[in-house]
Amino acid sequence: MSLDITGERYSRLIAIRYVGIRNGHNFWLFRCDCGTEKQIDLSRVRRGDTRSCGCLGREMRHRKHPPRQRNNTSTEWIIDENGNLSRTIGEP
Repeated sequence: MSLDITGERYSRLIAIRYVGIRNGHNFWLFRCDCGTEKQIDLSRVRRGDTRSCGCLGREMRHRKHPPRQRNNTSTEWIIDENGNLSRTIGEP
């Protein structure tokens, strides 16, 4: 471990503890503002490539493309006395 960054904040992430070296990269355990803990490569965090556990990207996608609202109607099919199929839209 080259330096101790315990307690330092990087965007939404707070460094908790050093985890070790994987594939030549220093990994730290970070706690995100949303409460998720995740092991992340320190160099990615310090460069600004990683700013959260992934919750920030989800929030941004939902702001740009909010989930669709379902309507409160249902479709029913009926057969009239002549045998014709037709649909009606009514309350669920």
